[in-house]
Amino acid sequence: MRCARPAGVAGRRRWSTGLLVAAAVVALVSFTGTAVASGLVTGRQVKDGSLRSVDLRANRAVTGADVRDGTLPASKMSSLPPGPAGPTGPPGPPGVDGLDGFDYEIASATVPGSDEVRITVLCGAGTVVGGGASSVGVIRMVESRPLETGSGWTVVVRNQLAADVDAFGWAVCVGAP
Repeated sequence: MRCARPAGVAGRRRWSTGLLVAAAVVALVSFTGTAVASGLVTGRQVKDGSLRSVDLRANRAVTGADVRDGTLPASKMSSLPPGPAGPTGPPGPPGVDGLDGFDYEIASATVPGSDEVRITVLCGAGTVVGGGASSVGVIRMVESRPLETGSGWTVVVRNQLAADVDAFGWAVCVGAP
């Protein structure tokens, strides 16, 4: 024997099932819609100058941890106002007296193949000297030293090639403090 249902019960059940399914679809779309949208927005989609300080309120502040290293060059930060001046530090140690009258002198010589040549470069009186040699070709430095009088520099260079090589002796001449 079958029980008779009151009229309209089957219609209500269909209506409540349809409403439940519709509510689930709306909830699913609304929750995934924001998740998908937040996942798709990138820095390339944000127009320069479109974000303002109100968009970056303290409760949603951008911090250093949010910025990848090397992606924010100093040129992008040039519009930021300077911060307050820091405290004055302690004085540094006194420096050495400066040197005066920095100059350098160069002398050249042609070094025959497989031979050696001494090049002497003179400085003015009252100078402190240093020096060295260079070449257009392959040479070996045999000797590099100040003159005994302290008035210049001398180098002895040996040509490693069979052909002639141009070599240069030079002296750095600086006025004594």
